[in-house]
Amino acid sequence: MSLKEKTNLIKSYSTAVKSNFIKIGKVLIEIRDKKLFNENYPSFTQYLIGADFQFTRDMAYKLMDVYKEFGEDNKKIEGLGITKLVELTYVKDKEVREELIEKAQTLTRDELRKEVKKVKEEDLFKQIKRKSQRENQDVYVESDDPLAKCKRQAQNILQDIQRLAYPINDMETRLNKWIEFSKKFKDKDIMQFKKTIDIEWKKIRTIKKSKDSWFD
Repeated sequence: MSLKEKTNLIKSYSTAVKSNFIKIGKVLIEIRDKKLFNENYPSFTQYLIGADFQFTRDMAYKLMDVYKEFGEDNKKIEGLGITKLVELTYVKDKEVREELIEKAQTLTRDELRKEVKKVKEEDLFKQIKRKSQRENQDVYVESDDPLAKCKRQAQNILQDIQRLAYPINDMETRLNKWIEFSKKFKDKDIMQFKKTIDIEWKKIRTIKKSKDSWFD
Protein backbone atom coordinates (compact mmCIF):
# COMPACT_ATOMS: atom_id res chain seq x y z
CA MET A 1 0.00 0.00 0.00
CA SER A 2 1.40 3.37 -1.01
CA LEU A 3 1.75 6.43 1.20
CA LYS A 4 -1.23 8.08 -0.50
CA GLU A 5 -3.40 5.03 0.09
CA LYS A 6 -2.38 4.81 3.75
CA THR A 7 -2.96 8.54 4.19
CA ASN A 8 -6.47 8.24 2.77
CA LEU A 9 -7.04 5.23 5.00
CA ILE A 10 -6.14 7.27 8.08
CA LYS A 11 -8.47 10.06 6.99
CA SER A 12 -11.33 7.59 6.61
CA TYR A 13 -10.62 6.22 10.08
CA SER A 14 -10.49 9.69 11.60
CA THR A 15 -14.13 10.39 10.70
CA ALA A 16 -15.04 7.92 13.41
CA VAL A 17 -12.00 8.46 15.59
CA LYS A 18 -13.60 7.22 18.79
CA SER A 19 -13.88 3.70 17.40
CA ASN A 20 -10.89 3.70 15.08
CA PHE A 21 -8.14 5.57 16.94
CA ILE A 22 -6.19 2.38 17.61
CA LYS A 23 -6.19 1.54 13.90
CA ILE A 24 -4.95 5.04 13.15
CA GLY A 25 -2.08 4.55 15.61
CA LYS A 26 -1.20 1.24 13.98
CA VAL A 27 -1.05 2.70 10.47
CA LEU A 28 0.96 5.71 11.64
CA ILE A 29 3.53 3.39 13.20
CA GLU A 30 3.78 1.47 9.93
CA ILE A 31 4.35 4.68 8.00
CA ARG A 32 7.03 5.81 10.44
CA ASP A 33 8.84 2.49 10.85
CA LYS A 34 8.81 1.63 7.14
CA LYS A 35 9.75 5.24 6.30
CA LEU A 36 6.89 5.49 3.81
CA PHE A 37 6.75 9.21 4.53
CA ASN A 38 9.93 9.54 2.43
CA GLU A 39 7.79 9.35 -0.70
CA ASN A 40 6.76 12.98 -0.22
CA TYR A 41 8.28 14.28 3.02
CA PRO A 42 11.79 14.57 4.51
CA SER A 43 10.67 13.43 7.97
CA PHE A 44 7.79 11.76 9.75
CA THR A 45 7.05 14.98 11.63
CA GLN A 46 6.77 16.89 8.35
CA TYR A 47 4.44 14.19 7.08
CA LEU A 48 2.15 14.63 10.10
CA ILE A 49 2.08 18.38 9.51
CA GLY A 50 1.58 18.21 5.75
CA ALA A 51 -0.93 15.37 5.48
CA ASP A 52 -3.78 17.57 6.75
CA PHE A 53 -5.33 15.08 9.15
CA GLN A 54 -8.31 16.02 11.30
CA PHE A 55 -6.17 15.71 14.42
CA THR A 56 -3.02 17.38 15.70
CA ARG A 57 0.53 16.10 15.57
CA ASP A 58 0.48 15.57 19.34
CA MET A 59 -2.68 13.51 19.02
CA ALA A 60 -1.00 11.41 16.34
CA TYR A 61 1.79 10.46 18.73
CA LYS A 62 -0.74 9.71 21.45
CA LEU A 63 -2.63 7.39 19.12
CA MET A 64 0.63 5.61 18.34
CA ASP A 65 1.37 5.22 22.05
CA VAL A 66 -2.08 3.76 22.65
CA TYR A 67 -1.57 1.16 19.91
CA LYS A 68 1.90 0.26 21.19
CA GLU A 69 0.62 -0.26 24.72
CA PHE A 70 -2.70 -1.98 24.07
CA GLY A 71 -2.63 -3.45 20.57
CA GLU A 72 -5.63 -3.81 18.29
CA ASP A 73 -7.59 -6.71 19.81
CA ASN A 74 -7.63 -5.93 23.52
CA LYS A 75 -11.13 -6.57 24.86
CA LYS A 76 -10.20 -5.19 28.26
CA ILE A 77 -10.17 -1.64 26.92
CA GLU A 78 -13.51 -1.81 25.14
CA GLY A 79 -15.64 1.15 26.08
CA LEU A 80 -12.71 3.35 27.08
CA GLY A 81 -12.30 6.56 25.13
CA ILE A 82 -9.05 7.91 23.73
CA THR A 83 -8.50 10.30 26.64
CA LYS A 84 -8.63 7.51 29.20
CA LEU A 85 -6.41 5.24 27.13
CA VAL A 86 -3.82 7.97 26.68
CA GLU A 87 -3.74 8.44 30.46
CA LEU A 88 -3.26 4.71 30.97
CA THR A 89 -0.21 4.66 28.66
CA TYR A 90 1.64 6.69 31.30
CA VAL A 91 1.40 3.75 33.74
CA LYS A 92 4.36 1.49 32.94
CA ASP A 93 3.80 -1.18 35.60
CA LYS A 94 1.56 -3.76 33.86
CA GLU A 95 -0.09 -5.03 37.04
CA VAL A 96 -0.94 -1.53 38.22
CA ARG A 97 -2.21 -0.67 34.75
CA GLU A 98 -4.48 -3.74 34.72
CA GLU A 99 -6.03 -2.57 37.97
CA LEU A 100 -6.54 0.93 36.61
CA ILE A 101 -8.10 -0.40 33.40
CA GLU A 102 -10.81 -2.04 35.49
CA LYS A 103 -11.31 1.12 37.54
CA ALA A 104 -11.37 3.28 34.43
CA GLN A 105 -14.65 1.74 33.32
CA THR A 106 -16.45 3.57 36.14
CA LEU A 107 -14.15 6.55 36.74
CA THR A 108 -14.54 9.92 35.05
CA ARG A 109 -11.63 11.24 32.99
CA ASP A 110 -10.60 13.61 35.76
CA GLU A 111 -10.79 10.86 38.39
CA LEU A 112 -8.64 8.56 36.25
CA ARG A 113 -6.16 11.37 35.64
CA LYS A 114 -5.78 11.80 39.40
CA GLU A 115 -5.26 8.05 39.88
CA VAL A 116 -2.57 7.99 37.18
CA LYS A 117 -0.88 11.06 38.64
CA LYS A 118 -0.76 9.36 42.02
CA VAL A 119 0.85 6.25 40.51
CA LYS A 120 3.43 8.35 38.62
CA GLU A 121 4.33 10.25 41.78
CA GLU A 122 4.74 7.00 43.72
CA ASP A 123 6.98 5.60 40.96
CA LEU A 124 9.04 8.78 40.91
CA PHE A 125 9.45 8.70 44.67
CA LYS A 126 10.67 5.08 44.51
CA GLN A 127 13.17 5.96 41.77
CA ILE A 128 14.49 8.95 43.68
CA LYS A 129 14.69 6.97 46.89
CA ARG A 130 16.78 4.30 45.15
CA LYS A 131 18.96 7.02 43.64
CA SER A 132 19.40 8.63 47.04
CA GLN A 133 20.43 5.31 48.55
CA ARG A 134 23.03 4.83 45.80
CA GLU A 135 24.31 8.36 46.36
CA ASN A 136 24.75 7.73 50.07
CA GLN A 137 26.81 4.65 49.25
CA ASP A 138 28.79 6.45 46.56
CA VAL A 139 29.75 9.27 48.92
CA TYR A 140 31.68 6.87 51.10
CA VAL A 141 32.82 4.34 48.50
CA GLU A 142 33.63 6.04 45.19
CA SER A 143 35.91 8.82 46.33
CA ASP A 144 38.13 9.63 49.28
CA ASP A 145 38.22 13.31 48.34
CA PRO A 146 35.78 15.25 50.60
CA LEU A 147 35.63 18.21 48.21
CA ALA A 148 34.72 15.94 45.30
CA LYS A 149 32.01 14.34 47.43
CA CYS A 150 30.57 17.73 48.30
CA LYS A 151 30.47 18.84 44.66
CA ARG A 152 28.86 15.61 43.52
CA GLN A 153 26.18 15.88 46.19
CA ALA A 154 25.51 19.49 45.16
CA GLN A 155 25.03 18.48 41.53
CA ASN A 156 22.56 15.76 42.48
CA ILE A 157 20.61 18.07 44.79
CA LEU A 158 20.47 20.78 42.11
CA GLN A 159 19.16 18.35 39.50
CA ASP A 160 16.39 17.17 41.81
CA ILE A 161 15.32 20.69 42.75
CA GLN A 162 15.13 21.61 39.06
CA ARG A 163 12.80 18.70 38.38
CA LEU A 164 10.32 20.33 40.79
CA ALA A 165 8.90 16.93 41.53
CA TYR A 166 11.00 15.82 44.45
CA PRO A 167 9.07 15.32 47.72
CA ILE A 168 9.81 18.53 49.59
CA ASN A 169 10.33 17.08 53.05
CA ASP A 170 12.91 14.62 51.78
CA MET A 171 14.62 17.37 49.81
CA GLU A 172 14.86 19.55 52.91
CA THR A 173 16.52 16.71 54.82
CA ARG A 174 19.09 16.09 52.08
CA LEU A 175 19.75 19.78 51.63
CA ASN A 176 20.27 20.39 55.33
CA LYS A 177 22.79 17.54 55.49
CA TRP A 178 24.66 18.87 52.46
CA ILE A 179 24.75 22.41 53.88
CA GLU A 180 26.43 21.16 57.04
CA PHE A 181 28.90 19.14 54.98
CA SER A 182 29.66 22.08 52.65
CA LYS A 183 30.66 24.35 55.53
CA LYS A 184 34.03 22.60 55.60
CA PHE A 185 35.00 24.14 52.27
CA LYS A 186 35.70 27.63 50.92
CA ASP A 187 35.84 26.40 47.34
CA LYS A 188 34.47 28.74 44.63
CA ASP A 189 32.54 25.93 42.93
CA ILE A 190 30.80 25.07 46.20
CA MET A 191 29.88 28.73 46.66
CA GLN A 192 28.43 28.81 43.14
CA PHE A 193 26.45 25.66 43.83
CA LYS A 194 24.99 27.33 46.91
CA LYS A 195 23.88 30.36 44.90
CA THR A 196 22.34 28.27 42.13
CA ILE A 197 20.57 25.90 44.54
CA ASP A 198 19.24 28.92 46.42
CA ILE A 199 17.81 30.40 43.21
CA GLU A 200 16.15 27.12 42.20
CA TRP A 201 14.80 26.58 45.71
CA LYS A 202 13.06 29.95 45.66
CA LYS A 203 11.25 28.89 42.48
CA ILE A 204 9.45 26.10 44.31
CA ARG A 205 8.62 27.98 47.49
CA THR A 206 5.01 28.17 46.33
CA ILE A 207 4.76 24.39 46.60
CA LYS A 208 5.38 24.53 50.33
CA LYS A 209 6.28 27.39 52.66
CA SER A 210 9.95 27.14 53.40
CA LYS A 211 13.03 29.23 54.07
CA ASP A 212 13.70 32.24 51.85
CA SER A 213 17.31 31.17 51.66
CA TRP A 214 19.30 28.21 52.91
CA PHE A 215 22.56 30.09 53.05
CA ASP A 216 21.82 33.30 54.98
